[in-house]
Amino acid sequence: MNRRANLPMTLLFFVCLFLLTLALFSFATFKKTQDQTLSDSSMLTSQLEFKEQYVRATARSLFTEALVHPSSDVSAQLQSVAVRRDLGLVGIGNLFAKIRDKDFTLEDKGDRWVLTLKDVFVTSQVGQHRLTRTFTIILESRKGL
Repeated sequence: MNRRANLPMTLLFFVCLFLLTLALFSFATFKKTQDQTLSDSSMLTSQLEFKEQYVRATARSLFTEALVHPSSDVSAQLQSVAVRRDLGLVGIGNLFAKIRDKDFTLEDKGDRWVLTLKDVFVTSQVGQHRLTRTFTIILESRKGL
């Protein structure tokens, strides 16, 4: 009987068993990693969407409040309202800084006011992933609310 082939065949069996176990383990952990990545990207986009809507609503509110209070200089009134209402929230971008630094255009179009804020941004970060969205806000309001 030839017993010289038993040791290599046994060793080959255990190596194959080890490689099979390693492959199954990598398949199992890949699914979890992929699910986490999808969850992170979903969280990033939903946070960005929420922050953009928040910044747009805040800009509308600031503009409306500035027009409600009678003043000869609407731009100065808008700056005053922005300084008073700035909460310093993280991630909502540069809305208040743009208003505070007069980096906006306010046009008097006869019967209405038009406010334009260019390059407003919001950021969102989950783990090591970070996204920034830049957009323009254009608001119109009739005079004499």
